[in-house]
Amino acid sequence: MPNMIVITPDRNVHGTDYKGAFEPEAQTFMKVVPGKHTLIQFDASKSMALRQRRVFEALAALEGGNYAGLACFCHGWHNGIQAGVRTKDIPEFVRLICAATKTGTDEKALLYVPLFACSTAAKGEVPEAASETGGDGGFADMMRDSFCLQGKPWARVYGHTTPGHTTMNSQVRIFEGKGSPIGGLGGEVFVRQPPPKNPLWSVWTAACGGKAPFDKGTMPAPHAWAASARSPAGTMERKHLRFAAPFMTIAELHGVLAPTGAV
Repeated sequence: MPNMIVITPDRNVHGTDYKGAFEPEAQTFMKVVPGKHTLIQFDASKSMALRQRRVFEALAALEGGNYAGLACFCHGWHNGIQAGVRTKDIPEFVRLICAATKTGTDEKALLYVPLFACSTAAKGEVPEAASETGGDGGFADMMRDSFCLQGKPWARVYGHTTPGHTTMNSQVRIFEGKGSPIGGLGGEVFVRQPPPKNPLWSVWTAACGGKAPFDKGTMPAPHAWAASARSPAGTMERKHLRFAAPFMTIAELHGVLAPTGAV
């Protein structure tokens, strides 16, 4: 089961960003994703340095844990996240995650890092949402590279290429180690945004928002959840696809979005 470390702020700092988005989405994630999860929260009113200290100390206390990855629900940019972590801090951030996780050394047991945070999968000031590949040198890309360099070449980092809702933003790119000891050049989009025409885009966007036809019914759960007591039949509610997507292969995701196989 994918036991996860989950990071969120502990208060609102921009309107109702925490109470209206980060907290409820993180809590739903921990209910939907099977496993024993650990929540780490930071005081979003403090300086970036103090936020980072809190997060890094909490991660250090989890060394030797049986986690499959880490999920962040917070604000993000192409060069950092609200939890006090900037691109220069990535090597230490990744080292602490590696020390708390058992996965990432084998292609059959990936290390998952969903960054439910704005723009972490972009590069520079201009998002590259429509690109098939891109984001090289951005926060998510540099995290993937660091996992590879630190002996976890089967890591997958999932991030948003644009500003948007913490989980409902459909502008997503994934950065996978694929066994490389050094990393890669950018990441791949889960579903290509038009143009040219792509019949899956509107379905994916609706699915991320839990809108029809993804507001009712069930769908196959990611294969990584197959042994979970919470999904003994290997199914989950369709309205929660956005929480499962980081754990799905592209084939699994497209199979759910286009069950007829027409992509």
